[in-house]
Amino acid sequence: MREAIGGAWLLSITVALIALFTAYLAFSVNYSKAFKVKDAIVERVEKYEGFDTNNTQEMKEIREYLSKIGYNTKGKCNQATGFVSSSQYYGVDGSNIRKNDSNTRFNFCVERVTKAAGVGDYSSAYYKVTVFYGLSLGFVDLNSIFFLTGETKNIYYPKDMSVW
Repeated sequence: MREAIGGAWLLSITVALIALFTAYLAFSVNYSKAFKVKDAIVERVEKYEGFDTNNTQEMKEIREYLSKIGYNTKGKCNQATGFVSSSQYYGVDGSNIRKNDSNTRFNFCVERVTKAAGVGDYSSAYYKVTVFYGLSLGFVDLNSIFFLTGETKNIYYPKDMSVW
């Protein structure tokens, strides 16, 4: 009888370690994917010198990259992720683009931060990109959403002045 109980304990410890290792790998893969997505969006915003929702080429490139990499995690752009009601941001979910909506879940959010121009200064802004990732094992979704934020370099005379 003692041998059977010892075997059950060993089996449960082994299963628990395998589950923890699998969860760690799933979290790492999702974090890595979110990091790649954030970098790609930042790269596109810098390439087109601003985040212009009317620029169909920019939005097409971003959508193509998201579908190519298989990114579909969604989160809310609200105070928990660093957005306040007074900030100007866009939430993007596929072809759905909404401005200052903290109740809808998006694939990523882009906020424009304008630098206060003094006398003789250039007009400039930088953009904060927020993407989301979570712990999903394929058959189990634990409903835990985390976010990752990145910023562009300063962009002088952004081309999206009329959109914001």
